[in-house]
Amino acid sequence: SPEWACEVIRHYFDRILMLGTKPEIIQGIVFLSSELPNVSPGDDILMRSAQAAPEAFAQQLLPLMLQLMERETEEQENGLKRDAVWKIRHSHHGHTVYDALLRAMERSLNSLSLEKPEVFTPIARQLRTFPLETAQYLLMRAFTANGERWAEEVVDYLYERPELLQMGYIDTPYWVSRQLVEAISPYCSEKQLRRLERTILDYY
Repeated sequence: SPEWACEVIRHYFDRILMLGTKPEIIQGIVFLSSELPNVSPGDDILMRSAQAAPEAFAQQLLPLMLQLMERETEEQENGLKRDAVWKIRHSHHGHTVYDALLRAMERSLNSLSLEKPEVFTPIARQLRTFPLETAQYLLMRAFTANGERWAEEVVDYLYERPELLQMGYIDTPYWVSRQLVEAISPYCSEKQLRRLERTILDYY
């Protein structure tokens, strides 16, 4: 039962975070990093759970990820806050449990965006309210998964927050935003396409 697996994963992370609040632990984040093992590519329980039960995975793990994102942040010039957990993203992905959790959540939200837009819509609304870079990263990846469905909304989204046009990875800092524009532009109305062009030119 993948839904049960998602619940167990959430309880496991909650337990680690709770233990990290003990006085002898200086920083919960450091404790979490040292206690959780690296994920074996051949037996990735996080990704398999996200694939099999994307809605349950998002329901159980997204609140926890937002909690981690808000624990230690540094504000950037563009107004977005960068968290201590996922502040460095690589296009080829990393090998820690944090990287695996981010990839699995990306897969979960992508699936909902494409297959259950009615479930994804309130999640998207929630994510848009957070001034957290990683939250916006997840939202942009999910929008990219179904560019036809979200094209008009994404143009408004980028118009309101043009700083998101620089979203990507440490080795390719614009790649995520570039893929998003590529995914939505064929489906924009003429009016929204012109608005998108103006947003990009003004940002440039």
